[in-house]
Amino acid sequence: KTIDNYKYEIYSDITEYETEINKLKRDYLTNLYNRFAIIENLEKLRNQNYTLVMGDIDFFKKINDNYGHLVGDYVLKGISDLLVKYIGNKGIVGRYGGEEFIIVIPTLNVNESYELIEKIRNLIKETKIKVRYNNCIKEFYISMTFGITSSDPTKSINELIGEADSALYIGKKNGRNQTNIYKKDGD
Repeated sequence: KTIDNYKYEIYSDITEYETEINKLKRDYLTNLYNRFAIIENLEKLRNQNYTLVMGDIDFFKKINDNYGHLVGDYVLKGISDLLVKYIGNKGIVGRYGGEEFIIVIPTLNVNESYELIEKIRNLIKETKIKVRYNNCIKEFYISMTFGITSSDPTKSINELIGEADSALYIGKKNGRNQTNIYKKDGD
């Protein structure tokens, strides 16, 4: 229905409304939580211990440039599925934006999270991607770089995301395809 050029919906029951709200919390391509939903989950964990991980597909722009955005989408969906499978019920996975992912792991400490993420990183780098491109099959490998930090109730969510992102970009600067734990200057 519309009133004064504004469209609105009338829901007959709360379940239908909640279903629509939950759609807004998911990334359309990957069906992962979007940035909004991840931050909402982090707010709920405010006074709890958790590990925050940022991950970025290495040289993703080259995939899009060489094979097109549909192949890039295929890679994003495949990585998303793999992350969800191996994080399992230990945490939640979201798409932070572009080719960057965010993972919240309340069940593991930073060293345990590092071990898990390293297993996932190695699995990704050993997985051959096969796609049809211009009527032929192209095969290539990809890698990811990850940054990890631990929760700290004295820091804002944005500060923690910044720490994980900083650890990730140290890995990018040092050659990619690695996992780094955030360290304060001087540590």
